[in-house]
Amino acid sequence: MVAYRLEDGPMTWNQDSIDALVVRVQNEFLDRPSLHLTLPQAVQRFNMDKTTRGTVLDALVDARVLTKTRAGAYSRFFPRSRSSPIRQVARRNRPTGRRHGTGSLAETDA
Repeated sequence: MVAYRLEDGPMTWNQDSIDALVVRVQNEFLDRPSLHLTLPQAVQRFNMDKTTRGTVLDALVDARVLTKTRAGAYSRFFPRSRSSPIRQVARRNRPTGRRHGTGSLAETDA
């Protein structure tokens, strides 16, 4: 398999070059958290061929470095936090009661 790189000309892919490409793609997304690329944009940006594009991008999605949107764009994966310790404390200390039209809290009789 051959990938064409503008600066070096044809390049034959081997494990070292694929590993280097994975690191390069990963670093681009980690350095630019707001980066969102479609498959054609990623192929052009990273000079990937048909064989490597799926392998590299899928490996990064599987490793939870990237996520693939429903529209097919790739972006950095940000795990959802269950809840921070600060939020947990705030929930425990929240007053109980019903909200009335005034926006104030009133204690309920149980």
